[in-house]
Amino acid sequence: MVVNNQMKGLKTFISDLRNLKEEKDEEKRINIELAKIRAKFQSSTLSAYDRKKYVSKLLYIYMLGYPISFGHLEAVNLLTATKYSEKQIGYLAVALLLNENHDLIRLVINSIRKDLLSLDPDKNALALHAVANFGGRELCEAVYPEIQQLLMSAATENIVRQKAALSLLHIYRKFSDIMDMDLLEPIIMLLDDDDLNVSLAVSNFVFLIICREPSLHGLVCRKAIHKLKLIVSGRGYSSGYIYYSVPCPWLQVNLCRILLICHEEVTDETTKRTLINVLDRMLSIFKDYKDNKHLNVINAILFDAIKLAFAVDDSGSLYQKCMKCLGEMISNKEPNVRYLAFDTTAYLISCGHSLPSLKTHKDLILSSLRYKDVSIRKKSLELLYMMCDSENSKTMVNELLIYLPYLDSVSQEDLISKVASLTEIYADDYKWYVDVNLQLLRVAGKSVNDDVWHQLVRVIVNNESIQQYAVRNLFKLLQSDSTHDSLTRSGCYILGEYGYLIANEPGSGPLQQFITVYKKLHTSSVGTSVLLLTALLKLSNLQPDLHKRVAAVFKRYSVSLNTEVQQRACEYLQLLTLPKEFLSIVCEEVPVFTIPAKKSLPSISNRSDVSLTDSVTSTKEIDVSSSLPGFYRLCWRDKGILYRDSQVQVGALVEFRDLQVCLSLYFENRKTETYTSFSSTLLRTFPNFKVDSSFTDTIFSPDKQLQQRFSVDRLDELFDPPIIRVSFLAGVMRKVNLMLPIVLSKFLRPTSFDSSTFFQRWGLIGVEREAQLAFGLNGINSRLDERRLMKIVTGLHWGICSGIDTNVSNIVGAGILQLNAQNIGCLLRLEPNYQNDMIRLSIRSTNTTVANVLATNMQDILKNSFYSNT
Repeated sequence: MVVNNQMKGLKTFISDLRNLKEEKDEEKRINIELAKIRAKFQSSTLSAYDRKKYVSKLLYIYMLGYPISFGHLEAVNLLTATKYSEKQIGYLAVALLLNENHDLIRLVINSIRKDLLSLDPDKNALALHAVANFGGRELCEAVYPEIQQLLMSAATENIVRQKAALSLLHIYRKFSDIMDMDLLEPIIMLLDDDDLNVSLAVSNFVFLIICREPSLHGLVCRKAIHKLKLIVSGRGYSSGYIYYSVPCPWLQVNLCRILLICHEEVTDETTKRTLINVLDRMLSIFKDYKDNKHLNVINAILFDAIKLAFAVDDSGSLYQKCMKCLGEMISNKEPNVRYLAFDTTAYLISCGHSLPSLKTHKDLILSSLRYKDVSIRKKSLELLYMMCDSENSKTMVNELLIYLPYLDSVSQEDLISKVASLTEIYADDYKWYVDVNLQLLRVAGKSVNDDVWHQLVRVIVNNESIQQYAVRNLFKLLQSDSTHDSLTRSGCYILGEYGYLIANEPGSGPLQQFITVYKKLHTSSVGTSVLLLTALLKLSNLQPDLHKRVAAVFKRYSVSLNTEVQQRACEYLQLLTLPKEFLSIVCEEVPVFTIPAKKSLPSISNRSDVSLTDSVTSTKEIDVSSSLPGFYRLCWRDKGILYRDSQVQVGALVEFRDLQVCLSLYFENRKTETYTSFSSTLLRTFPNFKVDSSFTDTIFSPDKQLQQRFSVDRLDELFDPPIIRVSFLAGVMRKVNLMLPIVLSKFLRPTSFDSSTFFQRWGLIGVEREAQLAFGLNGINSRLDERRLMKIVTGLHWGICSGIDTNVSNIVGAGILQLNAQNIGCLLRLEPNYQNDMIRLSIRSTNTTVANVLATNMQDILKNSFYSNT
């Protein structure tokens, strides 16, 4: 905080606090000062200078972490001061001590308006700072015309226009309904402003505009290309805008990010060639800069320029320059640069760009798994995972396993999850799959999630050809003195089922199997002990010679202090006394898993005659993150883009015919090359969800559009959204998982009630059949918007009941769901808090499960539908 040299009392107070050694002494000194300040504020002879000094002391105390319960009005009074220094302290105090909902904000509004109308640019700047920092709806509505005038007026000084643009950005971000939409185009035109500080401020505003208003992409694209060309060519700036020999770096970054969103509007070859030439110059103009102080600003531009180059340049003319820059940054010893290089590369791969030359840096990326910075370790593992394909999968997995023993537990968990997923996706040999997972269990068993060994058991049970090989290897591992619970559990499970397959092999006889399992009982956890007892029961059934030994074990553990182990031992001991035929029925070999397990890993096939990647899987098993933005949009819209990258676009159209829901998908090739082996496979479905029509041609040329159509005639049960996998060959095999926008609310029939009918039904259903959730929005820049919220609610097929709630901001709705030939009534009450961007959602239904599902789905959609780029 800047302290005026004349405020000696403030300087003395700060010096006294800094000289104190103990916290209690500091608190005592502050309490004395607070009492003195309170007394001074009550004095009728308080001068403007004293008010400024004492408010400054309060601010310092507040910044030390002590609560301030008085002095707010004195801070507000400073706003009306004539001296700049007093007004400055007043604005600083108001910004720190008040929030947008404070009772004193109404007193602040008039002072801010007066300063905005002033001809003094310093006063304008202070007022604009206040609006941008803590402007709530009431304040923004009051001062919006003045801020608009300051921005668009040619008589306004440039520094004030810059701050006006940022203040309007705050208003547009939080309260877009206040903004005049006709003003957006004039604001976009300000990208061409001669003052680059104004252009920089406006570029932040324009970025948000194009995220919300796709119709303006064309205008923005032209302006951004023109401005970027002027800067890169050296004609669009003066010497005052050069930062470490780089012209206007942050404006260049913003322009690249803007173009990354709207570059698809570049349709004519001349404009595209201009942009490519500009990017070519950006990628090469910095090659002579080797001084460290230039690197940060250079790299900041390069990261965004590389992303834009890959998105725009279909010909690949910039590929070598981009990869050279990326390679140098990946090799950089500076951790921040390396992390951002990994992040950029992962982004490019996720967009479908092929980076074959990246494999030359594989060893360096692998070595980063042992880097001291955990963020570098995580990002390098993510990048290695994305680099993996059908050609290098086995080599990549083997190299990752080499690093496994040397990682910390957190990094081990991440690596195990990635390796397990890779073996699921690319395994063409069951033995390799089993070997890799056994190595995970052996080396890092304590970090292995239960899902890994559960899935391993599923694969072994479902494939007879691998059972003997698997049980032999697991038995060898179980003979070790020390094994982790996850390895012991999977080993004893498989040994109990298929131990007879190795009973005649040397060192693997029934007695050796019994001894191995029995030894593990002494050192295992309760959950593992229960599985070991079960394995002994199955061994006894298949090997009658072990009957007495197993019975003795059960008798011993029938008095265990643990009730779970004791109960299991007593039950098994009783089973051994029953006729052998009965025991054989109880201990029958486990059948093939026909229902996919709900795990976090992709599920391997249920039948031994199906490849490893053809299985039906559950929600948590499949990565559908790339389609989620489109999925959330299409949950409340009837048509739009479900997924889009540089290679393929998938559009969706949802139609409603009485009780039938129809979904049409349209696949478009966005490249000039032809894709082969194009296919679409259902990974998850539900009863009555059927494929009406699909494409048969697997050759996907650029001039062709493929269509697939699905429908649901009726609902017999609750469901999760279907998932399909789109795959095609474009140099390498691409696979994209898409979650289809078929949710429960799509089947609601909107209805409406008057106030008395609604509350009568609301009361009859009762709170016991209510699902209520309170939540905020995902994303730092997400802001609740009243118009969009209403669109989402109506798009989710709720009928709006107007004039019912006393709070006009709340939304009340109703709908009828036909499930299993029954009509289920559903009522909605949604309470938005626009100031804090929070929502409380209450749904009551005659079926409690339906209420819970509707509420959970709606929460997920609402949380993810207010990003600045949706």
